[in-house]
Amino acid sequence: MAIHKAADIIAINPIFEGRKIIIASDSKVVVSWVNSYSFGSTNHVKLIYNIRKNLSKLGNMEVIYNARVTNSFADMIAKRGSNMEGDLFVCGDL
Repeated sequence: MAIHKAADIIAINPIFEGRKIIIASDSKVVVSWVNSYSFGSTNHVKLIYNIRKNLSKLGNMEVIYNARVTNSFADMIAKRGSNMEGDLFVCGDL
């Protein structure tokens, strides 16, 4: 759900146009579903299809695996965002 939400926000927001976007997830399974021909769980086919559609439409966005233990900042932001109403944006240049 988080990857789907991020891809939707990025796809409609002009601030991300022309930028290289990397969405990192701590779920190897979900990253493999998004980046392969398999849809994994039949319960998630529509979500995976929509994520892939946004990835191909923009061409500058990719989804990668990043273990939770190696990215404590992202884990903290995710926990914080799940406790808030509305959207939470964190932008920065690497």
